[in-house]
Amino acid sequence: MEDFRTYTDLALLELLKSGHSRAFDEIYHRYWPVMHRLVCRMLGDGDLANDAIQDVFVSFWERRETLNTDISLKHYLYAAARNKVLMHIRSSQIAARYLETLGNMLQSGTPAADESLLNAELAARFEAELQHLPPKMREAFELSRIGENSYKEIAEKMGISDNTVKHHISDALKILRKKLTQFIFFFL
Repeated sequence: MEDFRTYTDLALLELLKSGHSRAFDEIYHRYWPVMHRLVCRMLGDGDLANDAIQDVFVSFWERRETLNTDISLKHYLYAAARNKVLMHIRSSQIAARYLETLGNMLQSGTPAADESLLNAELAARFEAELQHLPPKMREAFELSRIGENSYKEIAEKMGISDNTVKHHISDALKILRKKLTQFIFFFL
């Protein structure tokens, strides 16, 4: 069994272009930790960083046959990770701005007919997506956001740890944010 740890990035890229999956494994293990630390610092969330880096490596594998071997592998992967982070931040900011605007419109008075339709559609979509969450996650989320209970109160009611409650709510927010962001972009 060949030891790919001694191969240069250029040699690994050449092997990767020819479909050598062990070269990909070596690149993955070589660059995952440092890219994860970088993206985690940029996003401030380890789970989001995991998703972003995974997407970068999936895309890297899918494009392996067309990769330019004149590029620095390190710079290519860092640029891809940076672009993934920027896309995430951009989409999160747009969705947050839209939801903030929507909230302001609701507080300021009666919205126009098309806005009422959008609000109703958004509320229906939110409720539908909420129903698709796993039961425990949905219960924790509803107790927190709708029932306005603290993590400790939710943990006591559900018979789980505070940390589990935190994970349930964090995961629910990620799922709902992703689903509703897609809906908002489609609607806009």
